[in-house]
Amino acid sequence: MIALSVLFREPADRYEAEQAEQPSCFPDLYLDQIHDSITAGRDEYALSVFFYCTPASAHDLQYRHEVFTDLASDAVYNSVKTFQSGMRKVRHALRQAAELRYRLQKHRWHLDAAKIYCGAVRRLSQELHHAEPASEALNRVLRYLDDYLAGAAFRALESEVQRISSKLDEITYCIQIRGRTVSVYPWEGQPDYASAVEHTFRKFRSEGGRSYLAEFNEYREMNHVETRILERVSRIFASVFDRLDEFVKHHEQFVDETVSAFDRDIQFYLAVVEYLHRFRETGLSFCLPKFVDRGEAVFVRNGFDLALAGKPLEERDDVVTNSLETEGAERIVVVSGPNQGGKTTYARQIGQLFYLAALGCPVPGTEAQVHLVDRVLTHFEVEETIEDLRGKLMDDLLRVRRLLGSAGPDSVVIFNELFSSTTSEDALHLSAEILGHVSQLKCFAVWVTFIHELAEFNEHTVSMVGLVDRADPSRRTYRIVRRPPDGVSYALTVAEQHRVTYRALKHRLSRR
Repeated sequence: MIALSVLFREPADRYEAEQAEQPSCFPDLYLDQIHDSITAGRDEYALSVFFYCTPASAHDLQYRHEVFTDLASDAVYNSVKTFQSGMRKVRHALRQAAELRYRLQKHRWHLDAAKIYCGAVRRLSQELHHAEPASEALNRVLRYLDDYLAGAAFRALESEVQRISSKLDEITYCIQIRGRTVSVYPWEGQPDYASAVEHTFRKFRSEGGRSYLAEFNEYREMNHVETRILERVSRIFASVFDRLDEFVKHHEQFVDETVSAFDRDIQFYLAVVEYLHRFRETGLSFCLPKFVDRGEAVFVRNGFDLALAGKPLEERDDVVTNSLETEGAERIVVVSGPNQGGKTTYARQIGQLFYLAALGCPVPGTEAQVHLVDRVLTHFEVEETIEDLRGKLMDDLLRVRRLLGSAGPDSVVIFNELFSSTTSEDALHLSAEILGHVSQLKCFAVWVTFIHELAEFNEHTVSMVGLVDRADPSRRTYRIVRRPPDGVSYALTVAEQHRVTYRALKHRLSRR
């Protein structure tokens, strides 16, 4: 069992996280897209489970915040990056050793992997000590490395690697080729004719001329001639190769379990940090949120939908930032306004805020304050299927029932355009019933709706409204602000702009 984890204060929690599955809110909040972007190129680390499992307490989140703060230091970041680069080389060498067929070649790759490993671990310790991280997690790593490097097992491994590598580097032999016969024998001071020829013809060398040097193939696997030569060499220097053979037998698994776990766990932080680096030139900000007790004010300033902001420039418009701030007992955010005005994007923004905060990650915005949540639950519209005989309204009600059955005081629930398939009167009645239940649960909720009356449901409700351009009401600004709903429908304005009102259609058809 690993001695520590930089993701979890209690190492045992790390093993529980391995069983985590993707939360149901991921597709609705585009967290699946964010996850894919963050973890791209890191498939070997299997990081997904760490994004599916949120820590249980604010202390665990502070544990992660401290590491993110440390990684803002170039010295800490570079030391960790150098280490993970070394560990990648170790894994590559071990994979190569496993794939090769020839025993002596496999053993040399294994020895090289061990040599890279010893160097990477020792350098990590030295550079982290020099960087002086402040986080509890990285200081735990430093203390562990101090004990590990001073231990008999590591010192024996490092010493043996250096000794065998030196002996192999000292091996010198001669090859004589006569027709189809290749002879191998020890070097005993015979002249190096290659050096003599090179010295003689050095004066004829010119830069930029054609090269007549023979090119050797780059295949990792040795051919039959090379293997026979190496066999002869191993017999001539039997003691060295016997020692190499013994080394591989005794150090088949030389990577320390806790060091390996650190290499994987730290990738969570590096993946997030390097993903956020992409936004440096965009003017968009990120912050580590402050955690408060449930019931205290929740706010984010200049937040945005990370999935939308993360798209290539040619696939998106300028990102509009929006804020949220609740006061006192407010915990139900009702978002209304014109269609295509950014309401759903705003709801996703709030859902992403809570989930990323619950992971201990930086969140979009210049400043944020949230309470710790146990889960984020969503109800977004889904397409009807011909196989489903219940009807859309019944399907909505069943989904809402399951959602509320899973929700508790520490949950965040997000409803997007409920009951659009029924009459306004029925939608208002059903929505009021559900909001009443949400109020009793005392959870935090976001409700995107076309029903303006819900914005003043009770004292726990705060109204957020999507704005339009005053000079041109058909133009959406995608700004969401705190204000009472205006009760205005902009459908007629849009219809007039596109000449699809009853009068315009009648006039156009009469001319046919």
